[in-house]
Amino acid sequence: MGRRAVQGVCGTARGDRSAGSMSVRLLNVKFSPNVGDGLLVLCMEERLRRSTSDVSSIDLAGRTGYRSHDGRRELSMRILASMPPVVRPRIARAGLDAKLAFGLRRHYRDAIAGIGSLVLGGGNLLSDQDLNFPVKIAAALEEADRARARLAIHGCGVSSRWSRSGREMLCAALAANPPVHVAVRDRASKQAWDTFFASAAGREAVVVNDPGVLASTLYRFDDPRPRPDRPVVAVGLMSDFAIRYHGFASLSAQGLAGWYLALIAELTARGFEVCVFTNGSPEDRRFAKDLWASLAGRRRPVHVRLADVALPVDLCRVVAGAGAVIAFRMHALIAAYSYGKPLVALKWDPKVEAFLDAVGLAGDQVDVVVSSPSDAVGILASVVDRGVDHARRRDVLSRAGSEIEELAAALSRSP
Repeated sequence: MGRRAVQGVCGTARGDRSAGSMSVRLLNVKFSPNVGDGLLVLCMEERLRRSTSDVSSIDLAGRTGYRSHDGRRELSMRILASMPPVVRPRIARAGLDAKLAFGLRRHYRDAIAGIGSLVLGGGNLLSDQDLNFPVKIAAALEEADRARARLAIHGCGVSSRWSRSGREMLCAALAANPPVHVAVRDRASKQAWDTFFASAAGREAVVVNDPGVLASTLYRFDDPRPRPDRPVVAVGLMSDFAIRYHGFASLSAQGLAGWYLALIAELTARGFEVCVFTNGSPEDRRFAKDLWASLAGRRRPVHVRLADVALPVDLCRVVAGAGAVIAFRMHALIAAYSYGKPLVALKWDPKVEAFLDAVGLAGDQVDVVVSSPSDAVGILASVVDRGVDHARRRDVLSRAGSEIEELAAALSRSP
């Protein structure tokens, strides 16, 4: 279905917009405890400010800082995960509607009032896990429509798994205020967007690079002192609960911890120094704390350390200081790519495979369910020996910056 044909479904563009022509608000989860989400948003903000100075973000959960979260998020996730499928959607929707009624919708309304443009992005926002993003995004888009703000979508991941209610509420919001620009971060996301939302939005998606690849242009660090005797491998931890909650693998805490412990032992035995880290999510931090205690009980090797990651810059510092990275979390891997580090992805979510495919690293992943830690270290060794294609990496970073400039141009030329 071509773009012109799709636009014909919804008619012509809307009329005049707010006078705040180039005031831009990004709608995302900038202050998520998973600081990888914040990292990609900071990359988008910095590049957009080269075109317009009035740029800031609206956090979909109503957070106002990186430390403005508590344990309620994880508790809610665990409660929902324990519910029978027949009642889980209704309970989730009731809780989200209550949040909107008791302040979250007002948070959106106040932040959107008087702006020129609202940009949804980036991150895996167009997904439907217990209706969380569909309900929040639809409410925010309703406020943008009320404020006569232009809408654009950039750098988002789009899931292929949708509930009927989640899809319908987003389609209604998109049809009411069709976006002037839709750019998603991989081919799988484009296929999902074009299948589920292009008709309602009046526009098919184009594919762009994830804005997070610009991390190395945002935070620059002095090169660490070379340690050829003990090269550093950064091992990113993700909890078994987080993996199961998103429905991609059945891993027990004991099984995953055992795999990590064996990986760390294998790396240190082969002469590597290991830096263990998380992306900051509370469930991952708790898992890391328990794993660290297990290491202590096993007479932890002296060449293993635990990094504290609480801010996006912390994540970048860990990755930039490593010689190679092994991780589940997507933006730990994207940061590794940005800083030119050899990487091995631990398989769990198709979005990770889509990123690897986009940058030519489709084979550099390990399935912890079927592969041993020794296999993982073997793949890492081959990746390190092969080296990084820095010419391609520089091209990816250059194109990511240009794509954000194209977003700014689309906002400026739309009525």
